[in-house]
Amino acid sequence: DVDDDYDEDENVHDIKSAKTEIQIAEALIENCEIIIQNVKTRMTSSISHEEIEELTIEGKAHSSFFSGEVEKVNPNKQNMIISKAVQAIEMLRQIPLLQSAGLNLAKQLARIDNKLTYPLVMEGRIQMQALKYQMLRIECGDRSARENMAPVFNLAVVAYRKALKLTSKSTPKKSDLPVLTEFGNLTHYGYIHRDLMRFTEEGVKTLVKLGKDSVDAAVTVDDSFVPLQKRLESSLTQLSKDEEEASLKVRFR
Repeated sequence: DVDDDYDEDENVHDIKSAKTEIQIAEALIENCEIIIQNVKTRMTSSISHEEIEELTIEGKAHSSFFSGEVEKVNPNKQNMIISKAVQAIEMLRQIPLLQSAGLNLAKQLARIDNKLTYPLVMEGRIQMQALKYQMLRIECGDRSARENMAPVFNLAVVAYRKALKLTSKSTPKKSDLPVLTEFGNLTHYGYIHRDLMRFTEEGVKTLVKLGKDSVDAAVTVDDSFVPLQKRLESSLTQLSKDEEEASLKVRFR
């Protein structure tokens, strides 16, 4: 009898899991048409591992070993290959099963020049897309996905923080805007979903402050990001209010 009850519970659990996976699959299918269209319009050329390898420090060293001198890569060719790689990553990040391939491509791109922000930004975007996928799973009833939110979010934060170290907040350039503004958006996302991110009160406040500092710098280059700046200011104000209310509750207990 005990075994029968156990089997029944197992079946109920399996049915719920199957329904959840079906819901998730249906939600992903809804986006398929958009992704396919994007691939058709944006992926106008292919890219090979050899093309990226040719641009890396190791690839240049390999060529110098045989030729006796380091071969200089044509800047136009380098920009073209980087552009193709970025396009490929943009497509890969939209498909959950291919996100790991996108991360691998971003890491290969980083080997070209350790001062490039593109690979780190792309890595951050992939992690953010992975975060949205986990959120979709939660919305479809997968409770276990809640445990994945904080680790994935932290990976995105690490990628953008590394990219921020390669930019200047005091004298930002237009090319720095993706790093500065996307990090700001990331911190605002973390604030909105702070109940899932396992933040301490001080932790979320520090993160949002860092995001606001980044967007403050971005606004000096492009004032179209003022609304994002205001959202982060509002978030910091709300966090301060919450902190004060919590302090008062403790005091009057």
